[in-house]
Amino acid sequence: MATIVGEHWIIEFTGCPAETLDDLPYLQTVLKETCRMAKLNLLETVDHAFTPQGVTALGLLSESHISIHTWPEEGYAAIDIFTCGEKNALDIALDNLVSTLKPDHHTCKIIRRGPQEAK
Repeated sequence: MATIVGEHWIIEFTGCPAETLDDLPYLQTVLKETCRMAKLNLLETVDHAFTPQGVTALGLLSESHISIHTWPEEGYAAIDIFTCGEKNALDIALDNLVSTLKPDHHTCKIIRRGPQEAK
């Protein structure tokens, strides 16, 4: 039987307010607050604001990582959360991201990560 070491959530947000997706200080706060609320152990962050628009914010977690990449002109954010921690943390993180980034629509693909059985 394959061992599952964690879940990787691939999240797509569409219809987000452009000004929110282009606000680096706000997205830094959202990333940190999401980790705090979900009880994810944030070790370090790195981010970059692109010209003329767009932001990438990454959080290194003791459980793995969280990332937000934005395209304000499209109202689009691509978000990844990979954690070997509690599954409940992912639900809390997603709920907070939805409430703060306010997408009109979102999807989430869940990938279970870990060594696979030999075929």
